[in-house]
Amino acid sequence: MPEKAQIPFEFRSKRGKSERCFERGKIGRKTKKRDKSVRTTSTRIAGSHAESGRIGRHGPHADHFPQKQYEMAVKYYTDDCRYRYPQKRLTAQWLREVAQSEGYELGDVCYIFCSAQRLLEMNRQYLGHDYYTDVITFDYSDRKGTHIVSGDIFIDVETVADNARQYGATTLQEMRRVVVHGVLHLCGQNDKTPRTNAQMHRKEDKYLKFWEKQ
Repeated sequence: MPEKAQIPFEFRSKRGKSERCFERGKIGRKTKKRDKSVRTTSTRIAGSHAESGRIGRHGPHADHFPQKQYEMAVKYYTDDCRYRYPQKRLTAQWLREVAQSEGYELGDVCYIFCSAQRLLEMNRQYLGHDYYTDVITFDYSDRKGTHIVSGDIFIDVETVADNARQYGATTLQEMRRVVVHGVLHLCGQNDKTPRTNAQMHRKEDKYLKFWEKQ
């Protein structure tokens, strides 16, 4: 695993028309205000692997959460919410195919489904951002060495549901988009610029079609 941590940076921009917000080179989009915060989309953090059950250099490792886990490369947790993600084993198989299509093998990937307040607190604590976001990814991948991608992906289920209503999708459709979005970040796909953002959306659409064919 890489030892040297990179500086955290904003990754995914929200689809649809909204006012862009530029902050120290980080690109986000302002949306609906709530409790003096602004809801945007995902953030990716690259860094060394956090120790099990402890707060690492940039964030909490998923083993910090005592909820039920599944003995496979892809694990699922909840934190401060009751969300149940369906078809977990089929999702794991799908994500392995996504990683392989991108030229990597899927390692340990943990999804933590949490409340809007929980992810807001993380955004404030680890990134110094005072707004809501749908997903934050902690990246522990070794793309240049073993070509194994690993990480912890925290998803705000409330923001995902809001986005689904805004874009005319079901909550589960939008959730699958966010789930594959996190793995694409682990595979090195950026979306910081208009060009890479368009690339990200094309890949999301492509791999969502993979899901539909399963």
